[in-house]
Amino acid sequence: MVISKDSKKVEEINNVNDLKGLFTSALAANSLHDPIALQETDENGVTQFAKVHHVGLLGVLDKKLENMGSFFLDEAKNELIEKLPLSGTVFSGYLQDKHDFRVSAYTFYKVEALPQHLAKGLVKEYEEFVQKQKAVSYR
Repeated sequence: MVISKDSKKVEEINNVNDLKGLFTSALAANSLHDPIALQETDENGVTQFAKVHHVGLLGVLDKKLENMGSFFLDEAKNELIEKLPLSGTVFSGYLQDKHDFRVSAYTFYKVEALPQHLAKGLVKEYEEFVQKQKAVSYR
């Protein structure tokens, strides 16, 4: 499960594209561990994607942005669907209340992948384990 957040001051948000960009940058980060590589290109130049299941988008806007409406959520969903081959659906919503003159974007999603450093580390660790097992002689 990947949970991430990005936040900006209200003054830095001028239009719908700024709000959409906040979700995009939140998607690339990760609040609990290192970022997960959602797509990788192998040595043959073939792009491989991690299997991403249901995605949740939640915006928390200060009341100063009440004139923005909810169009930014549709734009963020469309961009997300273009970037990732999803095997599930995208759920979205937003809250508008006093938020310390900030705008926050939260993303939640389930993915069949590990953080970058861990994925590479586990493969190497497994290979070392296999080599040690081959070196041991059992009766």
